[in-house]
Amino acid sequence: MLNRFLAAGAIVAGLLLSSAALATGAVQSFHTDAPAHPNSHTFLYYDMSGTGVGPWIPMQGLADGAGALTGVLANPLAAGDEEWNGASWDQARGNWNGTTGDTGAKTSSFAGATQTNYDARGVSIVFNVGAVTGTSPTLAAQVQISLDGGTTWVNLPGAVTATINASGQTLLQIYPGVTVAANAAVSAPLPRTWRINYTIGGTTPSFTLTNVQIAYTK
Repeated sequence: MLNRFLAAGAIVAGLLLSSAALATGAVQSFHTDAPAHPNSHTFLYYDMSGTGVGPWIPMQGLADGAGALTGVLANPLAAGDEEWNGASWDQARGNWNGTTGDTGAKTSSFAGATQTNYDARGVSIVFNVGAVTGTSPTLAAQVQISLDGGTTWVNLPGAVTATINASGQTLLQIYPGVTVAANAAVSAPLPRTWRINYTIGGTTPSFTLTNVQIAYTK
């Protein structure tokens, strides 16, 4: 059926939709009822030929019953590639890499930035430490999790690095079924909301975090 929610001139995934495209059915919507979703779930498809006969390309965007386009991204997605998180829809992801944003010269204990795990089972974390100064400086990085969206934090048991006192790289893995190794690998699933808590000790210590790399694994 012709899409009822888009008007001519709307831009979807970088494509300008013309009156002709809508008239020929070049954009269509397909409804499914999603559990606990407040509106009908509408998947948008685009016909690259513009003829209304396909082949149809799923677009990374959804329209709700009010006609709002609630997400537009650049790449096609496969049917079913959105997951309900209890409050909204997340785009499904494969294995992917990033950083925590915890960088710079650190001279006292602090909590790192809150991280969101969308659908991975676990994560590998690499702490890249640059310059270290001070007398007997020490740093330990503990993964913390929150089950209430970031209000209350608790330590994930065993998910803590060995004491760091020099520049270099330190790897910490969290994944269900991984071979357990003290201060290096923890067999546990990774919850949605997590962060790293850093404990720094010594006399006038300073640790320069070049970056903290993370690799989510499904």
